[in-house]
Amino acid sequence: MKIAEKAAIISNDTVYGGMISQLLYHVGIKAESFKSSINNYNDFDFLIWDCFSVPVNFDDSNTLKTNIIYTGFDKVPENILYLRRPFDFDDFYKYVSIFGSSENNENNINDKNILQNNDIIQNDEKYILSDDEKTVSLNGISVELTQKEYALFKLLIENAPNPVSRAEISQKIWNDKNTNISDVYIYYLRSKLELAFGFRVIKTVRGIGYSLIL
Repeated sequence: MKIAEKAAIISNDTVYGGMISQLLYHVGIKAESFKSSINNYNDFDFLIWDCFSVPVNFDDSNTLKTNIIYTGFDKVPENILYLRRPFDFDDFYKYVSIFGSSENNENNINDKNILQNNDIIQNDEKYILSDDEKTVSLNGISVELTQKEYALFKLLIENAPNPVSRAEISQKIWNDKNTNISDVYIYYLRSKLELAFGFRVIKTVRGIGYSLIL
């Protein structure tokens, strides 16, 4: 199976395009951004098309490519890869995985190593947080987080076991209404903690946001 290495992002929303680019980078895929349709499809392994900022004519046979993920609010024809915006990162990664994965890329965190929602949870200990060092520790294992990741974890643990909405996360941590940034950092946080501790730490609550599993 061919490994996906390069993607094009078609979006007039620079913030949204930047978030998508970061998501792809962390699974080992390089991305280039464009503000309108492109002709050199063959230069990329797949495309991500933001229908919300760059309308697409699905009657145009040139756009009906199997290697395109469409995101946005508009309805699309059947058998087209499509994610509503905003989307859940778990769903996004599953779509990207269709085009291959970068198992050997040192920047990639293989989704097989990230526990799924139905995995058994065994956590009888309490988390130990260090505001000075920005670490979360459990059972003698300490994970160093960035300032934003640490603030996000504290927000989740302060509300646990109740979920925190994506909008609330974006507003309280970044003072930003763009909810996609919360999805990006949830993925970073989930990857670090679950790989270190060996069990499911953060749960996606469909239609609401995320909750910490205690």
